Amino acid sequence: ENFYSSGKIPGSFFKREERTTNDEILICRLMDRPVRPLFPKGWRIDTHIMANFVSYDKSNAADVLAMIGASAAILDASISRLAADSVALMRRLSLMESGCDLRFAAELFAGGSLSAIAAPIAELVDRSLVRSETAGGERRLRVPLHYRTRLLSSWAGEDRADDERRVRDALLVRLRHCAVVWFSDEQLPAIQFLNRHAADITPLLS
Repeated sequence: ENFYSSGKIPGSFFKREERTTNDEILICRLMDRPVRPLFPKGWRIDTHIMANFVSYDKSNAADVLAMIGASAAILDASISRLAADSVALMRRLSLMESGCDLRFAAELFAGGSLSAIAAPIAELVDRSLVRSETAGGERRLRVPLHYRTRLLSSWAGEDRADDERRVRDALLVRLRHCAVVWFSDEQLPAIQFLNRHAADITPLLS
């Protein structure tokens, strides 16, 4: 290792270890790029993520499984460094499959106060754990799919049931409001809200 660190590789290295194939290099890059934003700014500790497969069925792509495993490992470490308010908000946002408008999130989880969720949102967006985008003139927050799956699988109990009930009731209230204002001047904002939250509203109609 002392030789390797200085760039001196013994002549028999390639005979024993052989060169890394192009596929292996690409898989390492596929694992590396998605997890880089999950590390805090100023991280200077040498970190290795190694994916070892115990068995392989030769039908499912191993590189995809390696990417998911690496993201899950770093996600757990990233969440452990978050403030409690940020963790709670991220879990609640993960209940919304189609994402959540910023004002609607404040209404759901902070009694309508945008300032109460400003700091947690800033921390989550800064660490790339939540995506912030603009649609229909509204700022929206979305938890990436693989993060949602990881969070929901590890979150169970009465707290989740209460939050799911709160989200469902709030969506029903908004849905009834959209039906009332359908033929008024507020029709366009109502349609835009329904489009942005279609994935969460559609199951309520069945």
